[in-house]
Parts: sequence; C-alpha cells; structure tokens
Amino acid sequence: MFKRSLFTLLAATALSTSVLVVPAVFAPAAAQIGVYIGAPPPARVEVVPVAPANQTWRPGYWNYENSAHVWAPGAYIETQPNSHYVPDRWVKYQDNGRDNWKRENGRWEKN
Repeated sequence: MFKRSLFTLLAATALSTSVLVVPAVFAPAAAQIGVYIGAPPPARVEVVPVAPANQTWRPGYWNYENSAHVWAPGAYIETQPNSHYVPDRWVKYQDNGRDNWKRENGRWEKN
C-alpha cells in the first residue's frame, strides 16, 4: 500500500510540474512596446528681460508631456561661478531603425 501511495504521489508531482513548465517553454515572446517621440517644434522667440545680478537666462524649451510637446518658458537661474550654461536640447537617435528624439537637460559646464 505504501509503495502504491508513494508512486501515485511521485506521478502526480511529475505531471503537475510538466504542466507548469511546458507552457513556459513554448510561450511566445512578449510583445515590445516602444514610445517614439517626434521632432520638437521650432523654438519660440522669447523677450529676455533685464538680467538681475548674478543670474543667467535659461532659454525656454519644448518638453514632452502626455504625448505632446509642451513649451517650458525661459527663466533666470542663479549663475554658477566659472561656468557657462548649456541649454536644454533635443537629440535625434535611431531606435530599431526608426528616428526617435530625446531631450537632454540644460546644465552648467566649467569654463
């Protein structure tokens, strides 16, 4: 009786394991979803107000929010000593053979 119960338990375990493993082996690859961002519109012309002391103008730029380009207006930011400001910019690159765009944040670079 014990041999038969042990055999039944092992057979059931082997059968249930193959049920779990076989679909994983033969399952199709998961679909890949890519987000492709088009080129941003041309930069807007901004009127730059008179600069406050120790401030540098950070030009406006196109941001990408909720599937659309949205203009972020320029503003003055605190000047970093011995540095110059490199504004935000959009860079084109290839992703799976398609053109795509990404925004690089503005930053300070040492002179």
